[in-house]
Amino acid sequence: MNTGQVFKTITIGSQEWMAENLNTPMESSWCRRDDPGGTKYGRFYTWEAAKKISLRGWHLPADSEWEELVNQLGGEKIAGEKLKKGGSSGFEAMLRGNRTLNGTFESPGKLENYWTSTEYDREWAWCRYLVGTISSVGHDRALKKAGYAVRCVRNRKNNRKQNNWWQFWK
Repeated sequence: MNTGQVFKTITIGSQEWMAENLNTPMESSWCRRDDPGGTKYGRFYTWEAAKKISLRGWHLPADSEWEELVNQLGGEKIAGEKLKKGGSSGFEAMLRGNRTLNGTFESPGKLENYWTSTEYDREWAWCRYLVGTISSVGHDRALKKAGYAVRCVRNRKNNRKQNNWWQFWK
């Protein structure tokens, strides 16, 4: 099925990443109240919903793929600044906060959490996060029912070596 969505992409090292947050409506995904269609900030997904995202040629990155991205940008201590909006990588993380377990949205403008496909245990999964006042990239586990952002990475066999706009298909 055609999602009809077009996403900007960016190549960092040998990986091609979405340069904006995913905005594919599905069960267990939400938009902020100030962005009801998700066109500015994308959607928040539970870990289970993020794992079900199906875009041909793309996938939810494993924790090791995030590690590769972070290392390509100089390591955990400095990569965060390069990933934020206006940073040198083109990743453009907007620090839009997250969705809590009780359905509220917290920390807009202060942090951004991203799911990885790597499970920690039955209730927890690994995530990466950026904080507005810190230059590093955080690495922690989070409850799978929380609402976090998703950035997909292109499957390696299809990597491109330039920035492009791509039509994504289900």
